[in-house]
Amino acid sequence: MRAQNDPTLAGMILMYTNKAEKELKNQEKVMLLQSTGHIWTKEEVEATTDL
Repeated sequence: MRAQNDPTLAGMILMYTNKAEKELKNQEKVMLLQSTGHIWTKEEVEATTDL
């Protein structure tokens, strides 16, 4: 018996993985900004919340 590749499922997993990685990177940026006492600009807030 052989496993079958489902292109739809593979695409969904890839999209989820990419979104999760982007969200993690954004969270890291937020944590760095919070730890430095940085005052956020509107552009920075939009960049870190653009999912």
